[in-house]
Amino acid sequence: MRPDPTPIHSKPSYLEELAPGVHAYLQPPGTWGYGNAGMISDGRSTLLVDTLNDLHTTQVMIECLAPYVANAPVVGLVNTSGASDHCWGNQLIAGGDVEVISTREAWDDLQTSSPDGLHKVSKLQAILPRSMRRVAKALTGPFSFKDIRLAPPTRFVEAPEQYARLERDVHLIPLGNAQSPGMLAIWLPADKILVVGDTVLAGHTPGLSGSVSTWLTALDTLRNLKPAVIVPGHGLPGGIELIDETQEFLTWFDKEVHRAHDNGLNAAETVKHLHAALPMSPTGPLGESERLVLSVHEHWSTLEPGYKMPDPPVLFAHMGKLMAA
Repeated sequence: MRPDPTPIHSKPSYLEELAPGVHAYLQPPGTWGYGNAGMISDGRSTLLVDTLNDLHTTQVMIECLAPYVANAPVVGLVNTSGASDHCWGNQLIAGGDVEVISTREAWDDLQTSSPDGLHKVSKLQAILPRSMRRVAKALTGPFSFKDIRLAPPTRFVEAPEQYARLERDVHLIPLGNAQSPGMLAIWLPADKILVVGDTVLAGHTPGLSGSVSTWLTALDTLRNLKPAVIVPGHGLPGGIELIDETQEFLTWFDKEVHRAHDNGLNAAETVKHLHAALPMSPTGPLGESERLVLSVHEHWSTLEPGYKMPDPPVLFAHMGKLMAA
């Protein structure tokens, strides 16, 4: 049964029980900055999966989890990636006896992010050009990026392993440079529950900052586990159809980008082509289609070695135009 929603920045969030001792913390509709998290307990200790996009939303989640961890304290926190909406609240959990777990690649990726930079963007929205203002508003929303510190992991996962600090079967599975560098999945074989972060999305346009080929391989790895329940990085939990959706979109995206490149289109023209073709894609249009701008330019570097991404203002302006279309 789903508890009454707890308002976070006017969006409902709630804790959903997936199995005894296993909960997903969900933030529908899962748009920019509203990632999911999870909690796994053996009745005496608790492992958290991800924190949220700022300190306030993470603190609200902690308060929601408080009754569940009162007699089963948090002993570990595992981050599924270095994305801000999955780890910028780490400092509220880290410290003491809590083990913070990531991959080395995700930590390196996290260190390239800038909470201070987004804090400045949020303060400058009023003076930005309209197209850029749309993107700035989507990225910063009602969040506060002030005082965020990037809490470092206490150890790295380099190969699949069983988590040792819980008396239940929990596996940590590195997925490589998929949606972003150093992705991790958490697998509970007895319950057939998979918590995957942004490797799988439900109803949202995949945003690429890694490798399409590695991402597709990662999805095959997850499919082979035959999960009954999948908690995506954004959107609501589901079954194997969530892997299907992400995989179908990526396969279509990869094919269309290669075709556009072979036909002499540049990256910006390819974005326009893909955006127009979304209704004919296997999945149809998904949320936040402006992510195509970032994904196409990221993927272009695999087609043209040495390709330089446009500067953020150029990317933001293009994304804003798609948002207004």
